[in-house]
Amino acid sequence: MVLLRKKDLFLILFLLCSIFAHAQLKEVNLGLFLGTSQYNGDINMTKAYYSPHFSCGLHVKQVYNYHYTLRYAISYIELKGFDKDFDNLFQYHRGHEFSDNNIYEFTALAEFNFFEVTPDRSEKNISPYVVGGIGVFYANELEWYQVINFPMGLGCKFRIAARAELNIEWVFRKTFTDKLDKLESSGIGLKNFKQYSFDNTNDWYSTMGVSILFSFLNPQSPCPVYYKKPYDLGKRNK
Repeated sequence: MVLLRKKDLFLILFLLCSIFAHAQLKEVNLGLFLGTSQYNGDINMTKAYYSPHFSCGLHVKQVYNYHYTLRYAISYIELKGFDKDFDNLFQYHRGHEFSDNNIYEFTALAEFNFFEVTPDRSEKNISPYVVGGIGVFYANELEWYQVINFPMGLGCKFRIAARAELNIEWVFRKTFTDKLDKLESSGIGLKNFKQYSFDNTNDWYSTMGVSILFSFLNPQSPCPVYYKKPYDLGKRNK
């Protein structure tokens, strides 16, 4: 199993934070995420969208310009998997399943919009985007170096009002553990002396869903009465 060294973790965190350290903050967005969660590992090795279960989260975004944002998220994620879902003789004899692995996660993500998404309702405020970053999560029976993940994904966002935004996304997490499915990687199975797990493959998990966020501290938003931005209200028409 490949281990992530402490100095590598600190370097990644430093680079992520330094990108936004000197940028000017335009908005702070706060919202909720609701969706499904999926597991990929020794039970599910072929299906990208398998056994969807409940996930939810709280998102906080710092918007530095209308292409780049920094997003923090606290999430609750349910993961389940069953050998009986697959037509595989090895899995039929193994007969493993897990249904009680609930994950609590914190992530910091950089988000890039391909097109500008601004509070101005006269613009076509829709854009695909990509996200990537680093996270930590809690799950049972994991060592400290196994609770780190690297989220990466894509989505599409819509500015549905001057201070409201709708996001649809699918985000995968690369982990450094093979224990999310609770299969022993070093033991010998009791059924026909079959190996229970694969030593050199780590588990992944993902979330797919919708989030709605509301903007605060947004000097760019138009006044709802006059449909003018705050810095334009004092100007006279010439």
